[in-house]
Amino acid sequence: MKGKPDLWVQPKVDGIAVTLVYRRGQLVSLLSRGDGVRGQDWTSKARAIFAIPQHIPDNAEQLILQGELFLMMNGHRQNVAGGVNARSTVAGAMMRRTSHSVMPSIGLFVWEWPDGPPTMTARLERLKDLGFPLTAEFTQPVSTFTQAAQWREFWYRHALPFATDGIVIRQQAEPEGRYWRNRPANWAIAWKYPAVRKLTDVIGIDTTVGRSGKQAVVLRLQPVMIDDKKVTRVSIGSPENLAEWDINIGDRVAVSLAGQGIPRLDDVVWRVAVREKVLADKAGKFDAFTCFTPDTSCRAQYLSRLVWLSGPQALQIRGLGPETWKKLLDAHLVSSLVSWLSLTEAQLNTVPTLGEKQVKKLFAEMQLARQQSLRRWISALGFPTAGLAKIESLDWSQLNAMTREQWQKVRGVGEKRARQIQRFMQHPEVIAMFDILVKERLPAFTQSDSPEESLSDPNRDN
Repeated sequence: MKGKPDLWVQPKVDGIAVTLVYRRGQLVSLLSRGDGVRGQDWTSKARAIFAIPQHIPDNAEQLILQGELFLMMNGHRQNVAGGVNARSTVAGAMMRRTSHSVMPSIGLFVWEWPDGPPTMTARLERLKDLGFPLTAEFTQPVSTFTQAAQWREFWYRHALPFATDGIVIRQQAEPEGRYWRNRPANWAIAWKYPAVRKLTDVIGIDTTVGRSGKQAVVLRLQPVMIDDKKVTRVSIGSPENLAEWDINIGDRVAVSLAGQGIPRLDDVVWRVAVREKVLADKAGKFDAFTCFTPDTSCRAQYLSRLVWLSGPQALQIRGLGPETWKKLLDAHLVSSLVSWLSLTEAQLNTVPTLGEKQVKKLFAEMQLARQQSLRRWISALGFPTAGLAKIESLDWSQLNAMTREQWQKVRGVGEKRARQIQRFMQHPEVIAMFDILVKERLPAFTQSDSPEESLSDPNRDN
């Protein structure tokens, strides 16, 4: 860093990135950065944010600013108070359809003016004239690493009007607007503050199983507050990770918050003397071809299959989420992935925790699912993802007649995935479900002239 006098530091404001567009001094657009390609149009909300001038003393044809919407605070000390959920508060207020009481407390920190004055000093002075004074107040020149570290420590411990999660070290020069892209800049770098770590005890260890059989281990923790977030659970990935960490109930662990406030395991700081086996299930017991029915050992994966089946990637059955599926399971009303098709309103009404109105809506949604396309039905049952695109051009009889060799020639499938598709299509429980769907005369399964014969053909896919 030494020898580069054109370097500057700014607090890394913990907020929501936005783009402001002015034309001849008039604010015409306030857009969220979103995922870098698509964002939200928040122009209508700008009038309620007093920190955003509706008019600026500049008659340029177009003036674009990049900035951060943040929650204004009085004397916030990052090392004491942490993030205090500031970013989420702003995001929640901006996402509401109607105005929120938080809006007047939202500030703006401009951190980039792509086509602004060429020098930082001139840029900061002009931003003050335009009505954006914070940028000049919190932008400082540095020429050594030590100076940057001093500002980082100062802003971490002293009172500021916003929450921060580090500093940004940047060059004076920045790309012209026509070259600006929403990606990590090569003219600026973030130096984040260390994550706040808290110690707590492991009070339980759970295993979840996804629809494809992938297992994940979750530690249940003695509740602990990190910043303003109450942490009670932390995921550590696979059972192999649990063995590698060598964690047991009663151990004391250090946890922190990773990106987006997700709890993260950092270390095991103390272990109980008596070590016991905490997971009865072995890794690898489940896979993409297990648990099509709700056997005792299969409930977790089977429930994951049901949640996928009714979700947005499959049948899109509104009101049929994890909790409702659990209720139907406990009532022994879903013996297979397709048995719910034969349920009546009367049977649904026998579930004690389902109200009459809820039952009517749920039953209507189940009937609508019958009209879904072949692709959605096949996806709902667990068909390998690699082959789904091909199904768009097939009817049921054509799909059922596809051989492994034919699948192997499909773009993006190949030999390995062709074997997976064949195994799925020939799985006894999958064939049994196909039989039910054909007999229920669902539109997606009525194109075949003799579906029962093709399903039972022992030479199919050979």
